[in-house]
Amino acid sequence: MSEAALARARQSWRTAEARLYPLAMTSADTYQRALVLVAAVCEELRALTTTAEDLLACQGDAIRLVASASDATGTSVRGIEPDDIFGSAAAARDRELAGEERRTTRLGHIDRARAAGSEWVDLFADALGPAVPELRIHIDTGWGILTAVGGDEITGAPVLLVTMVRVDPTTGALREEPDAEIRTAGSAADWQQIAATLQATVTGRGP
Repeated sequence: MSEAALARARQSWRTAEARLYPLAMTSADTYQRALVLVAAVCEELRALTTTAEDLLACQGDAIRLVASASDATGTSVRGIEPDDIFGSAAAARDRELAGEERRTTRLGHIDRARAAGSEWVDLFADALGPAVPELRIHIDTGWGILTAVGGDEITGAPVLLVTMVRVDPTTGALREEPDAEIRTAGSAADWQQIAATLQATVTGRGP
């Protein structure tokens, strides 16, 4: 499987979602049937796929999978494009697989850091570059410092958005904290200062 083929498929799945979900504004019945069918196809895809490659291979079987979901749920596909049903289900399953991959990656980093006796471990993402980790995890407690690129509310200039999350140190699952403060950093140096403060709150030491 080429990365280009997967990228094209993902774009088509997102386009399918963009076509399907606005049905909520025009036909409540059609929208509700679409949700049932998408959920049923997604359930089938969970049984068939463990990788993005598996998911891409299922695309050629889209019509059969939609028909099977229709039969299993007793839900008509009338007025709904089968490709949009499959594409929306594939997009949902693709997000699930990506989440599982991220969870597995986090768990691997945690396990290696714990074995090495490290207190913290960093996970990096291309969007942030090598100076700022996307996620810094405290091994003992599972508290993490999550960083993403966002826009300044006033100027629109790119900034780093920094907040605290929890990471299950046994499964790698990430849980956002709804009440956690979101801080902004304009540079890697700013981020380092914020991270030091947050790390101090986790370990109970002074910054």
